[in-house]
Amino acid sequence: MKQFLFTIIFLSTFFKLNAQNFSADVSFGNNGVVINTAISKNPIEIFFQDDKYFFVLSENIVCSYNYNGTSNIGFGLNGVLTFNNTSENYKIKGAKLHNGSIYVYGQLIINSNSNKNGFIVKLSTTGVLDSTFGSNGKVVFDFGHNEESINDIVFTPSSEIYAIGTRNYSIFLSKMNVVGNLDIMFDSNGYKTYPLSANDYSNGINIFSQNNELLLTGSSVIGAKYLALLKVNLNGDLIQSFGINGVKKIEVVSSTDSSTFGLIKTLIKNGVLYFSYTKAYSFSTIYNWLGKFNLNDESLEIAYSSLPFSLPYYFVDENNKLYYTGSVRCSPTTATNCKRDFFITKKNFDGTNDLSFSSTGTYVYDFFPNDFVSDDQSSVFYLHDDGKILIAGYSFNPMTTNGSGLSILRLGETNLNSSGFNFEKSISIYPNPTTNKIYIENNSQKTIKKILIFDTSGKILLEKDSFDQNIDISGFQNGIYFIQLKMDDAHFFKKIMKI
Repeated sequence: MKQFLFTIIFLSTFFKLNAQNFSADVSFGNNGVVINTAISKNPIEIFFQDDKYFFVLSENIVCSYNYNGTSNIGFGLNGVLTFNNTSENYKIKGAKLHNGSIYVYGQLIINSNSNKNGFIVKLSTTGVLDSTFGSNGKVVFDFGHNEESINDIVFTPSSEIYAIGTRNYSIFLSKMNVVGNLDIMFDSNGYKTYPLSANDYSNGINIFSQNNELLLTGSSVIGAKYLALLKVNLNGDLIQSFGINGVKKIEVVSSTDSSTFGLIKTLIKNGVLYFSYTKAYSFSTIYNWLGKFNLNDESLEIAYSSLPFSLPYYFVDENNKLYYTGSVRCSPTTATNCKRDFFITKKNFDGTNDLSFSSTGTYVYDFFPNDFVSDDQSSVFYLHDDGKILIAGYSFNPMTTNGSGLSILRLGETNLNSSGFNFEKSISIYPNPTTNKIYIENNSQKTIKKILIFDTSGKILLEKDSFDQNIDISGFQNGIYFIQLKMDDAHFFKKIMKI
């Protein structure tokens, strides 16, 4: 009984003192929001430097905004740099900010040719292609195969570049100097390949620099599906003491499992390698997951966390807290537009929701709450040191003028005491504890638009999209729960007990 009472007191104190609550930052854009109707692609990466944001889109475009949400007209042409032409399409896989320059990489598709080549584009933070790099700021990799792609890059202290990608269903590694010329001393062909086995099709995904060595991550896609780790020296030679002849294969999907497997992204934080992947049995059974592989003790957690259906983007901070966003699936049978909202979720290292973050572990924002046809797909975020969070993606709303395009939202922390607990005097929830029902009495001037009840792990057990004075929780097990009331610009948060 003492432990039970201590838990109640601790949780109550913890949420009051440590909760992060958010609202749109009115100092950014139009009350915290920017929508650019001229851009119709999702951003896949954000950089922030010198009070300016740089958004790398999924194809052909980098654009920039000032800290206050106005377009950075000193970047490219009125804030936008487009580096394709009518016969080219640059499918962007990622980007890096290095020594004041932005490097964008991926796969170049020439419309009149089925040949697909890897590419790297280098530009300044003023949106100008670097004419000293490659050919007018672009390096194209054509290693003689129809399907080639650059999926990640890493820099040496002297700004030489190692690039990892996929060629002829094998992982390849290339090295070039600071001006983009291939280093023929690294390999006379300009690249080295690392087939996992004679029968494996494989993809090269990411590259990490570690103590004058390179750790390459990739995956196999046929038969048993592996997360593959390869360790090479700076000459690209496999380090034989690592794994088996320089390669470690970590089985993620068994060879007896008929699903397809695709590695999306890997990230290393505090000795743990996080890997996101897609597992699918059919179009209607596609799932994204995040796994963990401890590089020290080699323990493996296949399904550490589920991820959104599309555009999954995640980050792990120094405290091993996981943040992610993306776009949820409309239904099991269609991927067309539907009513989705921007969101960002924060989880603890054990995979449970961090309830100190927006009360439930997830913040949700609807750009057009009064429009039934409004599809807001978040795809990337940036965490500021002062607690502000910028989330970007794409909104589709044919019912509202200027409602579709690149969409940006910036959040600022608000005091939970002023945005939630100040309603204690005007909102009553009783009886508490209760055996079967709770009653909500709203004497405030605000309209309750959503009611959520969730358990101590952050799992939502009940959700109502309109105000209901009588809430039946008779089906809940006895224990502690939390109720959240969402209003236009505030949240009310309270602990309840079922006995």
